[in-house]
Amino acid sequence: MRVCGVEFKGGEAIVALLERDRGLFHWLPCRTSRITLKDDANAEGIRHFQFTFAKLIEDYKVDHVAMISRPHKGRFAGEGATFKMETAIQLIENLNSTLLEPSDIKSVLSRFPVNEQDIGVKRFQKEAFLAAYTWLNKQLAGTE
Repeated sequence: MRVCGVEFKGGEAIVALLERDRGLFHWLPCRTSRITLKDDANAEGIRHFQFTFAKLIEDYKVDHVAMISRPHKGRFAGEGATFKMETAIQLIENLNSTLLEPSDIKSVLSRFPVNEQDIGVKRFQKEAFLAAYTWLNKQLAGTE
């Protein structure tokens, strides 16, 4: 099963691909590590982002997308553009997606620790990788 982990930062969706095959996890190199929303005030810019993301998912035969949710209010609230990107991804036809809370990631990491440097994930992709890793572990545990 292939999963694309996504972290939203500014006007970008940072992605990391992870696969579970015969009980082993494999980080998959990808042609891009970031997909940028160039113009969030324009519907055409959002459509372009959605098309680009959908093409990536199709090309790499991804089964599921695991996104890290952001708070709507408060000090660590997400920017408006990130919510538009999240929605654009969720509306891609025939794509299964899940929003993960940061507390879910911490919980899974406490039970199944991983050193992402050993796998080869770039530092800026760490959170996206952990989203995919968390979702796959929740699947194994039967809690998702």
